[in-house]
Amino acid sequence: MAEKSEYRMVFSLSSPVILSLLVQGLYNLVDSIFLSRLGEDVLSAVSLAFVFQSLCTSFFSGIATGINALVSRALGAERKDSAQNYVASGFAIQGLLCIAVMFIGIFGVRFYFSLSTSNVNVITNGVEYLQPLLCFSIFSCSQITFERLLQAVGMAKYMFCSQLLGTIINFILDPILIFGLLGFPKLGVLGASIATLIGQACAAGLAVYFNVLKNKIIFDAFKFKIKKRFIKDICWIGLPTSSVGIAGAIGNYYMNIVLIDYMSTANAAFGIYTKLQEVALMPTQGFGAGLVTQLSFFYGRRNMYKIRRSLIAGTVLIEIWSLICFCCFFFLPELLMMPFSPTEQMLRIGIPCFKIIGTTYIVSGAMIALNSFFQSIGKSIFSIAISVSRQILVRIPVAAFLAQFGNINLIWICWPVSEIASDAVSLTFFIYAYKKLKKRIAGEVNE
Repeated sequence: MAEKSEYRMVFSLSSPVILSLLVQGLYNLVDSIFLSRLGEDVLSAVSLAFVFQSLCTSFFSGIATGINALVSRALGAERKDSAQNYVASGFAIQGLLCIAVMFIGIFGVRFYFSLSTSNVNVITNGVEYLQPLLCFSIFSCSQITFERLLQAVGMAKYMFCSQLLGTIINFILDPILIFGLLGFPKLGVLGASIATLIGQACAAGLAVYFNVLKNKIIFDAFKFKIKKRFIKDICWIGLPTSSVGIAGAIGNYYMNIVLIDYMSTANAAFGIYTKLQEVALMPTQGFGAGLVTQLSFFYGRRNMYKIRRSLIAGTVLIEIWSLICFCCFFFLPELLMMPFSPTEQMLRIGIPCFKIIGTTYIVSGAMIALNSFFQSIGKSIFSIAISVSRQILVRIPVAAFLAQFGNINLIWICWPVSEIASDAVSLTFFIYAYKKLKKRIAGEVNE
């Protein structure tokens, strides 16, 4: 990696991840497109289910990111044994998380939906969709973890192959199992859940295969040594990283509760936005993940010049994509909603939602790059503060205040307000962390 230019390096590390994440994002998007044909109550149920899915995925992805960053750092410092020990310790953490999610899937799903709404149809459809996904979350967890290991050693192109396989299988099985085609029974929302699980299982299997066959850096004479100190290191990076998704899930859950009090149409329209937003953010998350790997590598080598140049390159690339997203959500909201068979009422609610929230993409890209910087140097605690300030401390109170006016279009303003507040926090933390890092590395070089 050290021989490539910074822009080329970010792009080469990120492009397979971006393709992979885009394909991954199509799982929920494809489900929602097909399930929208079954009515707004079903779409509302999937929207509530997506909140809890995001919460679980955030934990899996956060720990995987922690493994990724520490493996890259160890390899940059030429410590292969440490890299393997981080992998073994990460497997132990992910296994415990799978058990916890499975327990929630068995005993807690109906309670979650009953707490969210009194609509019996929404509860029934939501349980039918979400429960299998949580009980068999090991497929999703394995897919995420093994794909990040490929990324950590610069072999992220294989991620795309596994993701593509899973998405193709999901796309083929969705209409067959939902609507009962080709002689299969009509399963409705359960069919969408089963199609997703089969796709995840196939993708996870292929990711494991690629690691064993290709990833010789990690799996050549792999030694399974689980160390408490390494578990702590992974959690120190991974859990704050998870907090970004966790805070987002909490914020989206609150918004679903507020909107469903108006009508299920409002909740369904917001659900469409969150699905499209997930896909839109995949490239920025891919660039961010690639940037974490790159910055971690040069942090391991204590190369401040490369850290600075890599951060600039990552910021530029992420910001370009964010501006493209702004243009799509602000100028083409009706076109984006068309695949979901929206009613006139849903369009009246959804178009202002897309336009107002879409303005946040103008500056959000640069903030994602700063979060990658924090993660790579072990300051992920700053990511917690930023995410909490954006998603919870500012957005929820502002939304609650605006909801008092009875105009649903006013509620969307809480997004740009919270974005401005969190951006100020991000810049403050970055200036502090960058100066300290520069001073520390200069001191180590002089020694």
